[in-house]
Amino acid sequence: MIILRGAVLVLIFGSAAAWGQQSAAQAQELRKLQDEVHHLEAQQQQILDSLDELKKLARGGGGPPPVKAPEKISVAGEVFRGEAGAPLAIIEYADFECPYCRRFEHDTWPQIRDTYIKTGKVKYFYRDFPLGFHEHSTQRRRLRGARENRVNSGKCMTACLRSRRR
Repeated sequence: MIILRGAVLVLIFGSAAAWGQQSAAQAQELRKLQDEVHHLEAQQQQILDSLDELKKLARGGGGPPPVKAPEKISVAGEVFRGEAGAPLAIIEYADFECPYCRRFEHDTWPQIRDTYIKTGKVKYFYRDFPLGFHEHSTQRRRLRGARENRVNSGKCMTACLRSRRR
């Protein structure tokens, strides 16, 4: 019986030691999991904070103040298409290298010209607005300054509009 009790005690103490090692490994694993959960919670909070900022911007809050459009834009002395007595004026700002402006020129311009300009409802002003990231924008800005100094009854604007049709 003493041998049996000894064997049982060895088994109990051996199991306890193994369980202690296993328990330490489980505790370490548990700490790693807790650290990961805390890290994920922090990331989740950052995402929620960013989402709140986006919602504020979408609602119009927190961003830059809205730009107020001018009440009047002078077109005195500018060349235009259409009749001088037309009750409405359209000012187009476009870039000769812009693919969207080119699409407007081919798809929309003919409708505006035929429906509004040729019928005397609108006078149409064109203003070159070169975008800085296009290849020839700086050169065109200089040319535009020279061109604005010599208004010649629409010949320059007509040439510019024709060059856009490329």
